[in-house]
Amino acid sequence: LVSIVFLAVFFSKLTNVMLQLQNIWNESARHLRALNLYMDTHQISTDLSVRVKKYAEWKLSMDSSNDVKDEKLLQMLPNALRREVIQETHGPRICRHAAFSAFADFNP
Repeated sequence: LVSIVFLAVFFSKLTNVMLQLQNIWNESARHLRALNLYMDTHQISTDLSVRVKKYAEWKLSMDSSNDVKDEKLLQMLPNALRREVIQETHGPRICRHAAFSAFADFNP
């Protein structure tokens, strides 16, 4: 009787751990899908997109808490990489203005 209770508790704990690992993996996959959608939607260049995705995969694998919020996806990137993504995202729209276009030509 004691061994049956012990096995039941053991399998219950094992199942809980496996479910937690599955939830962590699903959360990481969801964040990467959201990042991919952002890159595709804003037509980020392939080179920059690959660099961002590789960094995000590394960061999510290193971050044990995996509590990255969707609205803060870019916050996990280093400043230089984040600036490049933002520049490619908003640059074409901003450069429609003559002053900003001239500044972009002067300072690429």
